[in-house]
Formats: sequence, C-alpha cells, structure tokens
Amino acid sequence: MLYLMNVRENIHNLNNPDASKEAEILASWKQEAEDTLSGIQAIAGINFPYETLKDYRQYPKETAFQKIISGNKQPGAGRVLPLIRKYAAAIAFLVVAVAAFYFTQGSASSDSMEKMVSAANFMQMVLPDGSQVTLDKYTAMSYGQSRNIKLDGRAFFNVSKTTDQQQFTVALHKGKITVLGTRFSVTSRGDLTEVAVEEGKVRYEYDGREIILSAGEWMKLSGEDIVSSQQISTNQFSWKDQVLEFKNTPIEKAIMDINRHFGTYIELAPNVQIKSECLITSKFSKEGIEAVLAEFKLLFNIQYHKKDTGYVITSIKC
Repeated sequence: MLYLMNVRENIHNLNNPDASKEAEILASWKQEAEDTLSGIQAIAGINFPYETLKDYRQYPKETAFQKIISGNKQPGAGRVLPLIRKYAAAIAFLVVAVAAFYFTQGSASSDSMEKMVSAANFMQMVLPDGSQVTLDKYTAMSYGQSRNIKLDGRAFFNVSKTTDQQQFTVALHKGKITVLGTRFSVTSRGDLTEVAVEEGKVRYEYDGREIILSAGEWMKLSGEDIVSSQQISTNQFSWKDQVLEFKNTPIEKAIMDINRHFGTYIELAPNVQIKSECLITSKFSKEGIEAVLAEFKLLFNIQYHKKDTGYVITSIKC
C-alpha cells in the first residue's frame, strides 16, 4: 500500500530550530518518495520515466546534508534554512508529480481510447466488439472497449450485433450516429458530413434534430440543414472497394460520384454547359483521379486546370 507523506505538516516542522531534526525529516521524505515511486512502478507495470522525476538528485545532497548536520555545531547554523527550503520544495514537487501521475494513469486505464490513423493508405480492422471497419485514407478514429467511436475522416462500418443490445455510436464533427446492427458509410471532415446506409438502420442527431435512415437511404448536411434522399448512387460505397463504374451516366452525375470517391472537388467553370446526351460508360479500378480525368479528356476533349481545392473543367465537347 502506498503512503504519501503529510507535506503540509512536514514543511511546517522545518521551522524547528533543531537542524539535525530537519535533516531527519528530509531524509525521511527522500526515502518515502523513492518507496512511493517504486510502488507505482510495480502497480502500473510500465516503463515510467523514473530518472526524469529524480532530477532533484542532481543537487549536491550529500554535501548539503553534511552542512545541515554540522550546522548545529557551528555558529551561524541558521543560515542553512534557505537550503532546507530548497530541498523541501524539490521533494514536495516530486510527491505531487508522482501522485498526479498515479491518479492520471488510473483514470486513463479505466476508459482508455486507442487512436488509429490511416495516413496515405486504406486500413481495415476489427474492433473489440467484433465490428469491422474500413478507414479511408487520411482518416483518424478513436475507439475503446465500449462501442463509442470518434471519427475524423471517412469510414465504412459493418457493425456486429451484441447479445446485450448495447448501442454503437459514432461521434462526428457535427452530430452523432447511433446504430444497433448495420452496414453504413460516414464522412466527417470539417464541415462535410454525409451518411449512407447499405443495410439496417441508423439514427443521425445534430443540433436537437434527428433523422432515421434505412437501407438504401442517404443524407448530408447542407450548411446547417439536413438533406436526405431515399435513393443512393451505385457508386456510393465505391471508395471502399476502389471500383468506380459508370453505365450511361450523365457527366454531371459522374462528376458528383468522382468527387465523393476521391474526396476531392471537380467543378465546372461558369461558362461550361453540358448537353443532356453527354453520357459516360467506363470502369476504373484503383486508378487515381488524374487517370480518370485523362479518360474524360480522351472521350470528351475536356480542358481543365488544377487549383488548391481540386480541379476546374473549362471546356467539354460531346
């Protein structure tokens, strides 16, 4: 069992004029601090930065203690009191730091969260409850033993059902999703929030409002308004499988799917008008956006340029 010394009482005792007694107090403090730290290391079972917290040992303690002990034999022994206070402050700081670390570690371990970041690659993983997740590139997700997720980016969830029917929640930049058992895709990047359900049902809540989405339904935030549709694109989940396919698809519709697929933004210049007969039939598998634009250039002789937020199509012929 760990015993933290009564710091206030011991510091008060430093006013005692008996320098040898003061030395005993400091020695006791030093030993108790070391014992406490050793006990915490044993309990936590981690590589604690022991030497870092013991920086106070860099003081010339042995010389200092000798001065304290011999101080009551020499005139002017009272001048060692500032040195005592200096060591008292160092040891008191150690005690507080050790206690803070112990209670912080104890709190974190009871509800620890792991964070996964997919960086430039897709990532697939299984959560502690058995749910399967596919993370899009540059996506961060935090999760723990509970079924509460935090998401920054885009992910596809295949949520497992549990015998206790514990709810599965995903916290977004704007709003929260609650499910019991389903397959759905969710995007939460800054102001962009979009949810599409492949199977089952989800509830989306935001700013005191909520909407229930069933299989085949989709919603997004447009400004602060919730916009939904009962029909999702055939390419709604294309980013997960990295297959983008068009069958007699209008160009404007194809551009919307491309933007969703790559998480980028292709726009038409104000002077560009597309005829209704401009349709595309093609399939892309794991190609990058430049390859898709190259095919558009071949099929429709498009002209475009790149800008910070994406691409701008300046002309198109079909």
